[in-house]
Amino acid sequence: MISALHKCVRGSQGSAALYWLARMLTAGEDPLYICRRMVVCASEDIGLADNHALPLAVATYQACQVIGMPECRINLAHLVSYLSEAPKSTRSYEGYNRAEEAAKSDPTAPVPLMIRNAPTSLMKEMGYGHEYAYNPAYAHPVTNDYLPIQFRGEVFLKPEGDISDKVWDEAALHRWEVEENGGKEWQGRHRPQTVDYIQEVQDEGME
Repeated sequence: MISALHKCVRGSQGSAALYWLARMLTAGEDPLYICRRMVVCASEDIGLADNHALPLAVATYQACQVIGMPECRINLAHLVSYLSEAPKSTRSYEGYNRAEEAAKSDPTAPVPLMIRNAPTSLMKEMGYGHEYAYNPAYAHPVTNDYLPIQFRGEVFLKPEGDISDKVWDEAALHRWEVEENGGKEWQGRHRPQTVDYIQEVQDEGME
């Protein structure tokens, strides 16, 4: 049931999410257990699309600790409803997964000399921090060697709007159109596909 709740929130299905929340709470589930999952969900599924989600989830966890049942069910309902209706983004979560894979592939990759701290004269003589451009000091963008040489050019955190690794599933889209969009075609079908259009599906699904 906790997995069902999480998937309903991810799918922007607020009514279904509240149902599974109620199923668990009325059966005696620990509200803190539920809230811990929603704290994860706030970053895993909502993420950068709504930076208020994580503070609200943490505040709800604290409210559940202070208030307890039965009243904290109101706090949890607030949180679950908010997370369900919030826009969704997995950019940071997926970005970390890419970075983790690179980190594991070579755990001995050295920090570039340019971005090493140089608190001693010996370190400066060895080239630590040499030619480092302190970004706030410039009136224009500057760059440094931020990654080990074998990973330069890698983009772990994809730009907002990038859907190059997203799946187009005609059968899944058709089912959504029939079951949740009143049989009408998704308006994104006939326009260039972007994350904004994917978000429209989620928004329309909540209406």
